[in-house]
Amino acid sequence: MKKEILDKMIMIHTLRIDLMDGTFLSYNIDAYEKEDLEKYLEYRTDFSHDSETTFIQVLTIEERVVFIRIKAIKRLIFCSDPPARIKEVKYHDNFQVITSDENEIIIPDIIIKFKDSSEPLCYSDLDPETDYILLDEEAFSNKPFRKTGFISINDEDGEQNYIPVVNITCMEFKRELIFSDEIWKSMEHSKDIDKRKN
Repeated sequence: MKKEILDKMIMIHTLRIDLMDGTFLSYNIDAYEKEDLEKYLEYRTDFSHDSETTFIQVLTIEERVVFIRIKAIKRLIFCSDPPARIKEVKYHDNFQVITSDENEIIIPDIIIKFKDSSEPLCYSDLDPETDYILLDEEAFSNKPFRKTGFISINDEDGEQNYIPVVNITCMEFKRELIFSDEIWKSMEHSKDIDKRKN
């Protein structure tokens, strides 16, 4: 991230997600993501809603894209934190998979948590140009995909891995693998327009 972005003071919200297996996940989100998620959840409190997606999508301050199976969630809680600079925000190592190299933490490009396994599956050193993953929240509205579909990922050895969607509880991706820089800039531009309107 650019230094001016890292130095910017923003309101941080911790999204805590308690899971049915007794564990919980925590993610740092900004006010815009919180508002979008609240609208998403509020819409689904209406018994007449017609959405069939089975995963909820979260965009974190650390530019991670997370998909969490709704059926695995016990509850979601939005926690307010004091304003902070992005560089001061600590990444929540939900799966105890980060490592460090001198002063830098290293987060796997992809982390996948499964329903019946305590050990996550991790992938690193992926190239967004060649390992781009065509996946979004709407993909999980497709019943055949969420029942019998697979996600295809190249591992560090260049071997193709196929992972059954039906077995996945949570997936966390490095942003560039899901949203290209061009798409991400467009999303950030939309936020800036909203700020000026307000």
